[in-house]
Amino acid sequence: MRESDKKAGQHSTKMSDETIIGFIIEIDRVLKNSCYLMLWIDKFHLCEGIKQWLKGTELQIVDLITWDKGKMVWVIAQENKVSICLCLQKSPIKAKGTWKLHNIRDIWSEKIPSEELKLHPHSKPKGLQKALIESCTNEGDLVLDPASGSFSVLECCKDLKRDFIGTNLE
Repeated sequence: MRESDKKAGQHSTKMSDETIIGFIIEIDRVLKNSCYLMLWIDKFHLCEGIKQWLKGTELQIVDLITWDKGKMVWVIAQENKVSICLCLQKSPIKAKGTWKLHNIRDIWSEKIPSEELKLHPHSKPKGLQKALIESCTNEGDLVLDPASGSFSVLECCKDLKRDFIGTNLE
């Protein structure tokens, strides 16, 4: 991480490409065939591409969902009004029998309550997380979140009767 990328007095949450590649390789190793990895990325990585992260894996991009955070950002250059969720599937690629919901649109609008953002600045939309989990898992399935942050995926898994394993750096 370059020093210029850090905001004054703040801990950096950016990971190096090597760290991200390591995560993805291990996720690919433990992910069942035709199952999904939901990977949150920013606009920079969307524009630069992530193909190098997927080299040596059986993962392919099968969809992209844009999360409209529902807030206008006027001053803060580093904060965006949207985030990107890439849906990756481990081969063999197939939709039938692996994706149950068909009401998840390519743009998802959902605000995060300010209390939740105080707990974790990069909280993701629980409604979208819940819809994705429900769409590609069954009751009793194990959901892995190696970058759990606020552990909102855990809350979704409890509601949907999925098993959960996750961790976070802090």
